[in-house]
Amino acid sequence: MSVIETVHTLTSAELVARRQYPTGRNVWVFGRNLAIGAGVAEALSFNGLLNFPAAAAAMEVFSTNAADDGAPPGIGVQTVRVVGLDGAGAIQAEDVTLNGNAPVALTNTYLRINGLFALTVGTAALAAGDISVQLAGAGAIQRTIPAAMLNSTTGLYTVPAGRYAMLRGGTGYASNPVTRPALTIDANRRPVDTLDPAAIQSTRLQLITMDPVGGPISPPMRIEALTDVALRIRNGSGSVVQAGFSLGLTEHDLAL
Repeated sequence: MSVIETVHTLTSAELVARRQYPTGRNVWVFGRNLAIGAGVAEALSFNGLLNFPAAAAAMEVFSTNAADDGAPPGIGVQTVRVVGLDGAGAIQAEDVTLNGNAPVALTNTYLRINGLFALTVGTAALAAGDISVQLAGAGAIQRTIPAAMLNSTTGLYTVPAGRYAMLRGGTGYASNPVTRPALTIDANRRPVDTLDPAAIQSTRLQLITMDPVGGPISPPMRIEALTDVALRIRNGSGSVVQAGFSLGLTEHDLAL
């Protein structure tokens, strides 16, 4: 897979000249971690590393609570939409009816999962358990909607083929305001054909302070097609905190 790894900045005049402001599609990448000790932590809604398939693979979706069920309808989430990339990096999506704890096979195969959203919900109005997409056969989790939420909180996004993204900035929160000045965000990138989970830690796009709550990047930074962007939270306070961050991207067609 050919990947352009160049990451560079453009001036506002160049952005306007390339028509990148009016034609972009806004993407917000939200990740959180409920227990960040001293050091660096992935902004993930599940425990573990970012382990991806080497090629588009079969996947399945399940919940940790039987009440997330669409047939018969449960009180939790009943159906979800899965959005991801096929083997060529093109966007694809499908809607899935949940079956509680039992994994439901996805129709498509996926190289990456970029989104997981609740579509229909029962009387509880929120997810009863953690709803996850994983590699078929109880493999590595790719994305999760945590219990009591409706959208995934996995701080990862892969720029689709034929597009590029402009990193604009972001905003975040911390459970303890005292520790907020000690928190920073790494927006890291790697080409999708680099499968070593540790590799995404090595190339920092931008470090964003959490004090007060993030902010813009000026000028925006360009991220090429077929590049993983992951959020990592650095905690310099020494105290365990809960924190989350929303990273703002504008995505554009390469032809523009």
